[in-house]
Amino acid sequence: MADPERIEELEAAVRQLRQEMAELRAAVYERPATPTPGVRHVATAPARPSAAGARAPTAGAASPAPGRSRTGSPLDLEALVGRYGTIALATLTIIVGAGAFLTWAIENGLLGPRVRLALGAVAAIAVAVLGVWLRSRGTPRYGNMLLGLALALVHVDAWGAGPSLHVVSSGIALVIAAGASAALASLALALDEASLFAIGIGGAFVAPFVVSAGGGRLFVLLAYGLVVLASGAYVIRRREWPVAAGLMVLGCLVYVVAGTDLAAALSGWRAGYAPALFALCCTWCVALWGGAWQRRTVAAAYLTIALVAFVAAILTGHAPLAVVLGIPLGATLTAYALARLAQMRGPGRAVLAAAVPLGFLGAAVWAMHAAGDGSRALVAAFWTVLATGAAWDAVPDVRPLHVMVAGLAS
Repeated sequence: MADPERIEELEAAVRQLRQEMAELRAAVYERPATPTPGVRHVATAPARPSAAGARAPTAGAASPAPGRSRTGSPLDLEALVGRYGTIALATLTIIVGAGAFLTWAIENGLLGPRVRLALGAVAAIAVAVLGVWLRSRGTPRYGNMLLGLALALVHVDAWGAGPSLHVVSSGIALVIAAGASAALASLALALDEASLFAIGIGGAFVAPFVVSAGGGRLFVLLAYGLVVLASGAYVIRRREWPVAAGLMVLGCLVYVVAGTDLAAALSGWRAGYAPALFALCCTWCVALWGGAWQRRTVAAAYLTIALVAFVAAILTGHAPLAVVLGIPLGATLTAYALARLAQMRGPGRAVLAAAVPLGFLGAAVWAMHAAGDGSRALVAAFWTVLATGAAWDAVPDVRPLHVMVAGLAS
């Protein structure tokens, strides 16, 4: 072979080698290789990275941020308290401060009643305007908190206008409170904010207690609480907000305890049995327009509170037979109706199908015994018939509970 031919072959091999090196670099850096002029492209197998190359990061690879876990950090109790605890504390402080101002003004006769209420209304409007402004500035969380606080201040002002200052009648005050609750419901539904609902309804619960000067009207207080709880049941009917549901159960319990305390200073069976009827009405509100998740978690708690309030009412004095049997019968039928729902399952269904009926049966028999009525066996027989009928029309996993209740009642 002549020298020119050897040189030409050597140059072709060099060009081929350059092309292969360019393809290797393109495979490593993910860049398209530029073909070398005059060289025929030869398909090559992809280069297998060495162990050292697999361990070494490339120049374009992003390294994980230091201190950040790939699986996510666990629940930080300190951050949870700092985020929600401070908001709840600040809201409670503002509401208590507004109520303390109204109470202090009432006791010292400063300003006129209408002026005090006007100042409260102006404060609520100012807080609402500030909340809207914060939302427009890109901080919806704090804006929502202030909007809920404004509606809570409206509840404080309404309670001060009615039962405390008597500027308007208690009925008008309840209408104002119902309007504020409806506004809160609409706002929470539109924004889908659990924190807004919790702040608003929490402030509404606290309002009568921060304005009251030590006395109170039992039936007005319970009617106000029923309006707030009924509005709350409508708000979360399609939402699973555990904190909101727990707050509603706590609110019902607080109003029952406060109502029982007020009833102790009053005479007559109506005051004594009012808290139990209030808790039963709260259950009916949940059953009528509450959501599936709310019926599953809140209804059983309301009925349990109603049972405790009914037992406490037995100690206050005798009541007509229609009341002594009407409240337990209504609660038992409500529990059986809720236990039939498809979404009811787990411990809640057992409470509704067994614990609540047996508890109210025992309370009704005790109430009749305290009144000297001798027809307690008929009551037990009637409860046996109710449980048997419920077992006849029950789903398979609930039928044994109804049969057990029927056996124990008989």
